Amino acid sequence: MPRPTAFIQALRRNSAATDPAAAGLTIEDVMAVGGWKTAAVARRYNLGNLDALRARIVASREQLGRVVPLRRQGAGGA
Repeated sequence: MPRPTAFIQALRRNSAATDPAAAGLTIEDVMAVGGWKTAAVARRYNLGNLDALRARIVASREQLGRVVPLRRQGAGGA
C-alpha cells in the first residue's frame, strides 16, 4: 500500500504541472518549475483543462445515476 506522503507528493506534482500550464507557460517553463528533464514527464503530470475535466466527471456521475438496479427475487432471496 502506498504511503500517504507518496500520494501528497503526486498531488504536488500535478499542481506543479497543471497550474503553470493553465496560466499559459510553455512546456519548458513547466519543466523548470517542476524540475523535470523531459517534456514527457511534465505532460504526464499536467491534468489539462480542469474545467473540462470537472465537466467529464459530472457527466460520468450522471451516467452512473441512470443504472437500473436488478430486480429483487422473492422475500427469501431465492
